[in-house]
Formats: sequence, structure tokens, C-alpha cells
Amino acid sequence: MRKCLFILLCAALCTAASCEVRINGNGPDGQNNNPVTPTNPAPAVINSFTTDNAFITLTQSTTLRWSASGVCRIEPTVGDVPNTGNTPITPTFTTTYTLSCSSNSQTVVRTVTVTVR
Repeated sequence: MRKCLFILLCAALCTAASCEVRINGNGPDGQNNNPVTPTNPAPAVINSFTTDNAFITLTQSTTLRWSASGVCRIEPTVGDVPNTGNTPITPTFTTTYTLSCSSNSQTVVRTVTVTVR
């Protein structure tokens, strides 16, 4: 009932050209017509990208560890990864792993090499 009285009072005091009735931020069509200011996502950041052991022998394993922001991927062979994590690897030859993270049309890259003796 209060909303109806408010609308009637506003209609009596305003002309259509100079007044727009809003209830709880909603326009006459019931939709929220408040302007939205776009925000830019934070840039991608790689805080760390390491291996537990940079020198291994054939058949040994080591672990890659990382902490980053954005959409991340490790190449070769690992693929898409969460922002923070670790994964065991068992390379058969010396391999340089690349962590790339992207956000807001920006990509940052860090590498780590595991040497197989």
C-alpha cells in the first residue's frame, strides 16, 4: 500500500519528462536500471614456480610447485592447472617447464628446468 501511495504522490508532483520513479533502485519496468561501472580483473601474477629437485636421474620423480593468479597452464605435458598447486613429474630427458598465467589480456610466464642425468 505504501508503494502505491508513493507512486501516486510522485506522479502528481512530477511530469513524465522530469521525473522517474524508482523503488528499491528499480525503474518503472521493475528492472534494476542503475548504471554498472565495469571493473578490470586483477593482472596475472606468478608468485612462485619451483621444483623440489632440479637434478634427477632417469626414473626419478620430482614435484613442480606454483602459486599464481589468473588462468594458468604448464607446458609441456601438464596442461591447465589451478592457481596454486603441485604436481609430480618424471621426465625422461632434461625438460624446461613453462608456467603461463593470463588475465585481462595480459600473460606472464616463468620457467623451471629439470635436468635428467
